Amino acid sequence: MMNKSISLGIIILGLIACKPSSSYSYKVLELDKDQFGYEIRKDNQLLISQNYIPGRAGNSSFSNSKDAEKVASLMISKLENGVFPPTINLSEIDSLLTK
Repeated sequence: MMNKSISLGIIILGLIACKPSSSYSYKVLELDKDQFGYEIRKDNQLLISQNYIPGRAGNSSFSNSKDAEKVASLMISKLENGVFPPTINLSEIDSLLTK
């Protein structure tokens, strides 16, 4: 009985160790005074460099780092769920940005 418990424990630990983890990361970039963007990397390789607010007309940067961070996190969530290229619509942007 003890050998079966040990074997089961080793199998469970093996399954936990093999669980894929997110290899995506982001970095908020300060582009200028009160202008921010972000980069998204996968396995330390640059995947997305976003200097402007996606989903909006024009070339406006984020006005604070928290907004850039929120959008970068959403984009990573989409990537982790198999959405490539990740897209974002105006209503998603408006719900995330500081008013």
